[in-house]
Amino acid sequence: MFVSFFFVLDQSAWPHRRKRPKHFYLNNVGPVLDLVTRNKHSMVLFSDDDDMLTLCAARGVQAVRRRLDSFWAWTQLDAIRRAMKPRMRRFDVPEFFSPEYVALQLCKFQALHDVSLTTQQACVWIDAGLHGYMLPQEPLLNSWSRGGIHVTQFAPTAPFESWVTEIPGAFLMGGCFGGFGPDVRRLFAASKSLLRELWENEESANDQQTLSLLYMRHPSMFHVQKAYTTAIPFIGKGKWEHVLGCVTSEFKEHYTDLRWIGLLAIAIVVVLASYKNAS
Repeated sequence: MFVSFFFVLDQSAWPHRRKRPKHFYLNNVGPVLDLVTRNKHSMVLFSDDDDMLTLCAARGVQAVRRRLDSFWAWTQLDAIRRAMKPRMRRFDVPEFFSPEYVALQLCKFQALHDVSLTTQQACVWIDAGLHGYMLPQEPLLNSWSRGGIHVTQFAPTAPFESWVTEIPGAFLMGGCFGGFGPDVRRLFAASKSLLRELWENEESANDQQTLSLLYMRHPSMFHVQKAYTTAIPFIGKGKWEHVLGCVTSEFKEHYTDLRWIGLLAIAIVVVLASYKNAS
């Protein structure tokens, strides 16, 4: 069972290059819905937007009219604003300049939780506005054989928690993840507990940061598949075309480790320095 939602945020205060008009997202939604229905999967999409509800109905996707303020995370906007204030606009990414964006992303956990109460199927979040190049050509899995939250990793695991909260250091993708009912319900409860802790310490986290922090604390909760190239410790280049890799295979990874190049370069520098000093 795939789960998604579509809500329009006020982007007037966003940096110009980060703004996206509503039709940009609507144009991306169609192929995502087609991917789900083409593979004969079911889907629930929450929205209060008439255009989105009409689009879903035309494609046979179950659309549920729901207000954004019915989600727990959205009711925590004041706490999120206070937590973000010390880092506001530190970086030009939404999780550092838009509390509303952060709150919206955090609603994913409850969306999965709520749908899991109505089905025995695994519940899988999928971003409604994924770019076309992120959609796989291979068939999607009918289900998973393993437990835990299935998710794709797009960078090496962070060395410590502040790497995730103080800079754009998240390493788990938020575009697609999920699990069976008990797992997604545990994820929602754990995310609420973690977020309250962060907010009390004037720290903030969006969906990817929250997933990453929970993985660092409770790795047994997750089934992670890598999709990145790394040449520098703790830094990687994500292979975003594999954001849905966890729903096309439970075992295949797209991981390239080039750290040996950096180690080789250091070794060459050490050898040259030693030779120079000897001479």
